[in-house]
Amino acid sequence: MLPNLSTWLPQQLELTNIKCNYSLDNTGCGGAITCLDVARSTVQSGRARCVLIVTVDCSTTHMNTDPTLEMEGILPNLLFGDGAAGVLVTNRPEEGLWRVNEPRCVLMGEDTSNFINMHMRENVYYLNLSKDLVPTLHSALSERWTDILKSLTKTSDPDELEWLIHPGGRAILDTFTKQNPPLSQHALRLSWQIMREKGNLVSATLVFVLELMLNKPEKDLACLVGPGPGLELKFMSLDRVC
Repeated sequence: MLPNLSTWLPQQLELTNIKCNYSLDNTGCGGAITCLDVARSTVQSGRARCVLIVTVDCSTTHMNTDPTLEMEGILPNLLFGDGAAGVLVTNRPEEGLWRVNEPRCVLMGEDTSNFINMHMRENVYYLNLSKDLVPTLHSALSERWTDILKSLTKTSDPDELEWLIHPGGRAILDTFTKQNPPLSQHALRLSWQIMREKGNLVSATLVFVLELMLNKPEKDLACLVGPGPGLELKFMSLDRVC
């Protein structure tokens, strides 16, 4: 959209003394992690003391209406909805707040670059999802699961963490219960709740999952997980300031 959101929103909110603004487009379901990383870098560099993140997706503008499309073209109609969410990142290490740490990205390989793609069709951008997305995600995650846990925790025990996984669909959440060691249904409770209440709102979804955890945390360490185009899977740990 033009003017872009980073220009339009400060005007609507009557914000002043803005040091910088960014528009990060086409970051996919893991977009909130990308935004949190940019905000983390911005406040750590001293460029700004506070960063407002707003994640917005309007999936209905990509509605596939062609009756001749195969399932890969129709599936996005069933999965994605419109939504927006915001989160504030500051440089104040106050007790009870959460520290945002550097993310980790797992790339699935060049042969997966078309698993999530958009293309023009009759003057509309249509979104396609490959039927191989979930099996590939499961395989890549299984190969790297132990290393991922080691990078996030001291003991490689997934129960040390609050898991904030993007609920892209039941098959994606089930993938995490089939790892070794697996995540429990309790570990996935926040993701399941947002999936039931709001569905898949692309980049905004993880912010809603994060909100649930912030309102009632059970642990002092958390991990955000979100897939994105490429194909990639992003992980970002958060730890509570004591």
